[in-house]
Amino acid sequence: MEIHFWEDEIYNPEGCIHGWVETKWALLARQPLIHTTQMGCLSTNLLEIGYRVFLGESKEIKLGKNDCTGRDIRTGHNLFKLWDACEFDQ
Repeated sequence: MEIHFWEDEIYNPEGCIHGWVETKWALLARQPLIHTTQMGCLSTNLLEIGYRVFLGESKEIKLGKNDCTGRDIRTGHNLFKLWDACEFDQ
């Protein structure tokens, strides 16, 4: 299962979910592939329930060492706050 977060409502793939409720429903339904602009859903909980988490098309966020940031990601991290602080812009 994969979820892709798109920071811009203009530059994202067709079928991308733009609503908060719709994104939450897709997650509850365990849809195998989700594209969304709802950055507030960015969480380590997604990793724990089996989703691969991406920013855009290919920047993957995973537990442990990541190429897209200089820190190790742990389950206690708030991914939304890290994204908001531009931690994944490397």
